[in-house]
Amino acid sequence: MWRVTSTALVSNAKPPGALIFPSMGDRYGVIRRRGGVSLLPKYCLVLILIMFAGLLEPTLAQDLACANCHGPDNKRVDSPDCGSCHVGTALHAKTQLRFDNALEENGEARKPSDGTFAVKQGFTYSTSVGHGGLKCDSCHGDPHTQHTRVVWDCYHCHKVQPPPKPEGPHGMHIAGQDWVNQHGMQVDENGASGCAGCHGSDGTGTVLSQAFANRNFKTKFGRKQFAKGTAIGCHACHSPSQIPN
Repeated sequence: MWRVTSTALVSNAKPPGALIFPSMGDRYGVIRRRGGVSLLPKYCLVLILIMFAGLLEPTLAQDLACANCHGPDNKRVDSPDCGSCHVGTALHAKTQLRFDNALEENGEARKPSDGTFAVKQGFTYSTSVGHGGLKCDSCHGDPHTQHTRVVWDCYHCHKVQPPPKPEGPHGMHIAGQDWVNQHGMQVDENGASGCAGCHGSDGTGTVLSQAFANRNFKTKFGRKQFAKGTAIGCHACHSPSQIPN
């Protein structure tokens, strides 16, 4: 059901009602008011107009509703932390690595297990910077429209392949055949404990080690092929006894 204020956006008079997104109910879509006037970010107004035209369902990136990140209206979170859903690496996450809701069962924002994917304290997704001094949306896009966008190959930005060290975004190493050829030296120098954050403590892979494209690698164990989405682990090539601590 739609209920729309007649003067909410143009008058200082207290609006008689509030706009409710269809099929979401009061929990998701009540427009907040300040001084009798409803206030919305510009992109929300655009989305609402598109919804009225019947061109867009009231869900945003990855089919998530507004409340998945911002919470219900009585506990609205204006700038949710990425780390509330992307809680950290396999080294520190207590249960799972990703959630589709930023809130705990008690309604409070979930705290990240570590700072790998969280925004810096005092910053938001729009203002926080990371690898190379770039803002989050440089690689991930607008969270309301392009949240599935991920720059996953160094060549998207770098003309020359960076060194084979875990110094990329969120501590990522280079991907591709060059890493296959050289990762053994990194393990010899630093051990395999750092690999567990993405590849799992048991070396079988996690959601953080999924291939973003079909992969075809030449290794000393023969050719290894991985379909897009495969969680790549150490055991794809190495036996447990071959993996140093």
